[in-house]
Amino acid sequence: MKPIDFLPERYRQAKKRRHTSFFRLGVTLLFVAAFAAAAGGLHFKQLDVRRQSENINKQYAAAQSQSALLANKQAELAKLNVYAALVTHLRHPWPKSRLIDELVAPLPPEVVLAKVEITAVPRPMIATGEAAAASTDSAEAKKPTVETDLATLRTQAEQEDILIHIEGTTHDQTSLHLYLQALLASRLFVAAELTAVEAAPTNGPVEQATPAVRRDRFTAVVKVRPAYGLPGGPSLDAPPAKPVHAALSLAPQGAAGP
Repeated sequence: MKPIDFLPERYRQAKKRRHTSFFRLGVTLLFVAAFAAAAGGLHFKQLDVRRQSENINKQYAAAQSQSALLANKQAELAKLNVYAALVTHLRHPWPKSRLIDELVAPLPPEVVLAKVEITAVPRPMIATGEAAAASTDSAEAKKPTVETDLATLRTQAEQEDILIHIEGTTHDQTSLHLYLQALLASRLFVAAELTAVEAAPTNGPVEQATPAVRRDRFTAVVKVRPAYGLPGGPSLDAPPAKPVHAALSLAPQGAAGP
């Protein structure tokens, strides 16, 4: 049996409106709760991002400080390297005592040195347009610095050859030639050339002088190898040179005379 509702229609409409209002209020509260939860999560996420950003900024500032310190140290190291190169270049010529030692070490008894002179002579060079431009640039150069001084000294060193002029006497020219050949075994010398040989004065006629008495006067020129760091200079990883006495072992016994 169908129930009969005697309530006026406005009551039914009011009941529907109340149900609808409750539903809307529930949905609104649900959205507000979801929005609040999302806002809280975003807030905590923002705080975490800010904290990470501060840490990154601190690390970036520390990295910049370390980078600036590294740049300063590299600049100081570059300056010290230039000074070291300049000091090394100023000391680059072979010590004269070393040259004399290498010159005298293979000297045989049959050869007597009377004079040794070490000189620097200009190296023959062909004038080019680059050389002229370089001279013009150097004339217009500003205040000298360590770098320009080093470049100038290196250029001067590359334009000079160190020669050793020797004079002496011998009564056995074979030993003299072997001596000059033995000098080439040294890493300090690149050439040894006999320039002149003449009979030295004796007490009697030269034809009557015995081999043990007759002596010949000679002059020779020995070219010194460029030092380390210069074109033609020795390499740091080059094998050690043979002893300067090796060539003299080929000299026949008793070459000086009977």
